[in-house]
Order: sequence, then C-alpha cells, then structure tokens
Amino acid sequence: MGLRASVVDPRTGEILKGNVTLDSQRARQDVLLASGLDPQHAGACGMAAGPDSSYLVDPADRASAESMALARIRQLSAHEVGHAIGLNHNFAASTRDRASVMDYPAPRVRIVDGRVDLSDAYANGIGAYDKTAISYGYRQFPAGANDKSELDRLVSDAIAGGMRYLADDEARPAGAADPRASLWDNGDDAVANLRHELRVRRLAIERFGTTNIADGQALSQLEAVFLPLYFHHRYHLQAAVKTVGGAHFSFSVRKDAKVSPETPIEVISPERQREALASSARRPGASRARGSGAHRRACSASRVGTDSVVREAFPKRTDPFFDPSGAASIAADMVVRGLLEPHRAARVVAFHARDARQPSLDEVIEAIVGRAFSSEPRETANRALVRIEVQRVVVDGLMRLSGDVSASPAVRAIATDGLRRLSQRLGVRRAPTYEAFRRMLRDDIERFLSRPFEPQKPTERLPVPQGDPIGGS
Repeated sequence: MGLRASVVDPRTGEILKGNVTLDSQRARQDVLLASGLDPQHAGACGMAAGPDSSYLVDPADRASAESMALARIRQLSAHEVGHAIGLNHNFAASTRDRASVMDYPAPRVRIVDGRVDLSDAYANGIGAYDKTAISYGYRQFPAGANDKSELDRLVSDAIAGGMRYLADDEARPAGAADPRASLWDNGDDAVANLRHELRVRRLAIERFGTTNIADGQALSQLEAVFLPLYFHHRYHLQAAVKTVGGAHFSFSVRKDAKVSPETPIEVISPERQREALASSARRPGASRARGSGAHRRACSASRVGTDSVVREAFPKRTDPFFDPSGAASIAADMVVRGLLEPHRAARVVAFHARDARQPSLDEVIEAIVGRAFSSEPRETANRALVRIEVQRVVVDGLMRLSGDVSASPAVRAIATDGLRRLSQRLGVRRAPTYEAFRRMLRDDIERFLSRPFEPQKPTERLPVPQGDPIGGS
C-alpha cells in the first residue's frame, strides 16, 4: 500500500508539503509474480513465503528478482510523489508506451526462445505525460507571455502527439466503455495484449512445478505462487472485454464556437469488437495448459513456521486442497460478468440498433454459450468437471442479466430469449455422466422463466480472489 498526504494552503490550494509511505506488499507481489512465471526467481528475497527461505536460491537469480521488485518500487515512489504534488491517475498512459508513472503498470513479460523474459518488466523514469502535466501545473512563463495561450498550446501539442487522459471514473466501473482506460495493462491493442498474456500464462503453467518455490519451503506455498499465475491474464481480459460495446472518447471542449479537434465519441469498429469477443469468450474458464500437477498438490492448510492466513489463496469447495474445477469457474465468471455487464449489454444493443454491422447482444450471448456448451470428443472426467462448472457460470450469468431490474427492457428480453434457446439445446440427450447435470440446468432455467413466488436460489459463486497489488492508491 502506498500512502501519501499533502499539506495544502487553504487560501490558494498551493501544496506546501507532501509525505509518502510505502510498505513491502508491492515487492512481495512482484516476487510472487516472478516465481510463478519462471522458477529461477523462486523464493527470491524470502518474500514469496517466509523468512526461512531468503538465502536458499542462487544469488544471481535472487538479484534478478530483486531488480524487478526494485524497479517497481522506484516507479511506485514516483507515482506517489506525483499524487503528493497534485497529479491524478491516468489509466490511458499505458497505451502510449508507458507514458506515465500515474498509470498502474503491469509487468511487461516477453517470450524469448521459448522462455518468459522479465528483463524489461518495468520502465525507468517518468514518462512524456508526466512531463507535460508537471509543465502545465508548475511552469513559469516569461514576463509578458499570455499564460492561457501558452497552456492551451501545451495541451494542443500533447493531444496532437497522441497523448490521452482517462482516470478512475473511466477505468474502474465494471461497465467501463473505453478499453484504453484500464488498470494493469500494457500496449495500445487490448486484444493482442490479451492473446500474448494468455500465451505467457500457458507457457508458465506448462512448466509449473515444485521448482517454483525454494528448497525448504512448504509445498503449501505453491498455491500462493500459482494463484497470480493462473489469473495472470485477468487485467488484460478486463481491457479486452471493454472493446465489446466499447467506444473511444475524450474530454473535448468547445472553443471559439468549435469543438476541439478530438472526436468526442468513436464507437469501436465491428471487426475489432468481434475480435475481442472471440478472444474473450474462447472456452471461458478452461485452460489448455497442462501443468506438472504440482499445483494440485498445493494445500492451503497451515504448516509449522508459515502463516495460516495467506492472501493469495484460491476459494475452494475441496478445502483444504486445490480445487481445479472451482478455479476454472472463477476464471469463467470473470468472462461472463464482463461480457454480460448490464451497461455493456445495453451499449451493444444500442450500437447494433444504429448500425446493423455492429455485433448484436444475441451474437454475444451465442459466442459465450457456444463456447461453453460445445462438446469435446473423448473428454476426461476432470475436463467434464471443469465444463460443468463453466456451464453453470454461463446459465447463472444469463439468469442474472435477465432478472436484473437495472438492465434495460431490451437487454432483459434478449437475455431471457437466450435462456429459452439454451433450454431447448439442453433437451438434446448427452452422455449418461452428463445427463443429471443437463437436467438440473434445464430445470433451473424453466423454473427461472416461470417466475415462481420463491425461485430456487442459484449455487453461490466462489469469489474472485484478491490480486490487485495496489488497491486504491
């Protein structure tokens, strides 16, 4: 957690003094990330699990993880100082090649020769936006200069150079519309970034094993290392989902009876939206990566010498052991909640009504349902359990949207119709092992559609585990 406090002159608003306090959570999070992505960083600095492992790794490997953590702390220090001297967050800066320390930086992970490479995880120094913002707020112009004209020119030059500003209100809501305003993302192409991070995740999971923790650490610590790896794509997924029913917008102003050269609202093209939909809805919750199985041996039960409360723990129904199908349901829930968020769904309906080339809400629903309910030949029992969890998430998501009193009438009608089509689809008989679950889903849908006085409550969803290493700073 980074904390800052400013002493401000109440008469003028001038910042007289600023204090910044940093804790160790960022460094710990970075070591966990590095340990999950590449075993060479396992247990570096002793931050991944406990004090008993701090010097049980090769010094060169520990230095590599330390350099990553220190680069993050340097960036965070500049970020908090920026707050102390008056800067807000700018979550669009990451789309302009790390243009600001006032964004939330995701580590830049590359794939080099089939291995993950963290050598360029975090940027050094402040960015172009920071220099512009400080210049706007603090520059002293020469005597005789027109301050307003000079400031307008500064802003116009920044806009002409592609600089954008989008802050918390544009980035944090679940139904946010502009994919450029996202936390913990990299680059200017949200869909391409999601695909890349999924490749990184797959590569790291395939190689995940006991070497991802240091010698001497309890195997239960594998869970703390595996969690940020399993959800490595979560923030880039959030950015990509914003492309569906999304638009680029800016804070345009009227000037001399004209509007500034920026386009106030530009709906994202149908091609880009469908590309984002295909990438986001692709087999929600299922991972094609096949790990060593070490993560299945991870147990959240406390061990002697380790903390009994670990922030990086999967919610599970198989407590105290790792629940792979439960983890898949959480990953699927991220996709379904994102794509079927009521404001996003309403925008999809509105944009399609204006331009039939835009994706319809029916198309979005069919993409989710089609992926989740497609059959797999010679499916293993474990994969069947995962598929059941994912399908349950999809049905619950559609019922949630259909019954949401805050959603538009058109959205609720389309979601309800999607449930009717799904109910008919479930009428086709499947393998005997699937039959009981198929009947339960169909019964739940029919019960929901009949609107009894006291409808059956859906299965309580497992919560998304904590993972945001900054919170509200």
